[in-house]
Amino acid sequence: ACVVVACHGAAAIFAGGPSITKAQCEQCRDAGFYTIAINDAYRLAPWADILYFCDPRWWEWHKDRAEFKAFAGRKVTIRPTVAKLDQSVRWLKETGLRGLETQTNGLKTGNNSGYQAIGLAVHLGVSRIILLGYDMQQAANGKWHWFGNHPNTNPTVGLLETWKVNYTYMHKPLAAAGVKVLNATPGTALSVFAKINLGEFCGEKRP
Repeated sequence: ACVVVACHGAAAIFAGGPSITKAQCEQCRDAGFYTIAINDAYRLAPWADILYFCDPRWWEWHKDRAEFKAFAGRKVTIRPTVAKLDQSVRWLKETGLRGLETQTNGLKTGNNSGYQAIGLAVHLGVSRIILLGYDMQQAANGKWHWFGNHPNTNPTVGLLETWKVNYTYMHKPLAAAGVKVLNATPGTALSVFAKINLGEFCGEKRP
């Protein structure tokens, strides 16, 4: 399943929304996608190729965790202070708010890590990017993330609306780069990218 897409180069990004599951991550791994885990998603996919984060507070919460120390993939951030303190983390510079950075040593921020991870995936040279955990809304049980909520700051409805607007500025540069972004997040509130069903896209695993 997904052989054609994988051969042309595809990356799956695992964000932290409440809908993401370990099974979804494993499905992308089985499909042969390059994988990027954002923040706590590395705990669902400890085998991911890249762990991306942008909040220094998140690094403080996780830097001493055994799972973080054991993560064998590449760790990437846009925070130079973190990269200076932790030599296992690679730093990419901030190059503005909106759009898509073409230089591989930088990222446009979109004011959120999910936006930045898409830019990072483009740097990998893939032609397809699959999004999971990009819910862009709070779950009915009050959770903002699959694991619950962060210790202090969590998204707000107003902030999410700002993020959604920022994503619209990716369309033209993504098309120019020959990259298609597909949102496989169940029930996602992010409508700027084409929505797909991950199972149908990859082909259901057979016993």
